[in-house]
Amino acid sequence: MLGAVVPALERDGLALVLIATSDRRVIDTNAVLARVSGFPEAMVRERGLALLACPESDPRTLVRLDAAIAAGSDLRDEICWARADGMRFWFGFTVIPLGAVAGAGPAVLLMGRDITERRRLEREEATIKAVLAEVFRNLDVAAAVILPNDCILVANPAYAALTGYAMAELPGFSVDRLTAPASLDDARARRAEQRRTGERYRMPLQLRRKDGSAIPVLINAVAVEHEGTRFRVVTLHPEAEQGTAKTSREFVVGQVGFIRLDPVRRAYAERWQQVESRLMMLAESVIKRRLEAGDVYARTQDGGFAIWFARGSEVENADRIAAITREIRIRLVGELGGDGMPTVTGHAAAVPAEGIDAPPDPETLASTLMQRLAER
Repeated sequence: MLGAVVPALERDGLALVLIATSDRRVIDTNAVLARVSGFPEAMVRERGLALLACPESDPRTLVRLDAAIAAGSDLRDEICWARADGMRFWFGFTVIPLGAVAGAGPAVLLMGRDITERRRLEREEATIKAVLAEVFRNLDVAAAVILPNDCILVANPAYAALTGYAMAELPGFSVDRLTAPASLDDARARRAEQRRTGERYRMPLQLRRKDGSAIPVLINAVAVEHEGTRFRVVTLHPEAEQGTAKTSREFVVGQVGFIRLDPVRRAYAERWQQVESRLMMLAESVIKRRLEAGDVYARTQDGGFAIWFARGSEVENADRIAAITREIRIRLVGELGGDGMPTVTGHAAAVPAEGIDAPPDPETLASTLMQRLAER
């Protein structure tokens, strides 16, 4: 009965099952259901859909399916069934009433396909969204998602605290109202450029708070495309106001960072010499990849690394150090195993830099600056 359309539907992965309404008997089926379930077509015809039921099959869905077949009515649903090898799979289906079928009486057509992979991807996406939402809410960095019309879609508590507004006040709020007049033209120009190019940017900005005060911040903005719409994800990093001009020989707070691997060295004890070369090479590859133009790094005498950042605020560079140490530990876990892997520590700090040109050469960074840091 299904011979005329079976080839095209099978190529599309659509299972077709013709079922009698009177006794739920399978009158005919194409090869797809047999291929998906692993049961021969003859067995499906002989034993019906009950052959596929398993303890994970929702009883309520089974009742709805049986009632739809018996009544010859429409139904769209999903159900967990069992393959011949015992593995579970999800089947999305539609029941279509056909009325009387020649030689078989009243019948329905069950059409469906294996949706196991789709459900897995949906669960993963839902998990990722939930985790990202939780991370976003708990970030100690002020962050917000901005709509294409430059209004806030959502902001986190740190963003609300920095701006002085309540969380409920921020959705729909124009970012122009959070920008002091002195920064407004530059901010609009950078936003317009990002809308055209999609490239990330950072810039200093005078943030206007709810109480009317203005504070200096560094804004980082990244364009994110979703379903044809370009959003901006922005973070705001307060900058301490500088009372006096800085010369080329002075470092701002947070420009020097260092990464300590001595917890790893202690953990490996006598085995340290066996893994040191490979471990240091892995750590160094992470640092090299994370550096920006003008940054300088060097190995220190205690077996760690020192990094001089050419630009960025204290908070921003502390975030960069944290990201580098996390990635180093991930690489070490992948290379050496995760059982008992100690933490890799990293810090950003201010270091007295009198008499040292910026940027420092690696030797100066590893010796003079690290010695001054130790003396503090």
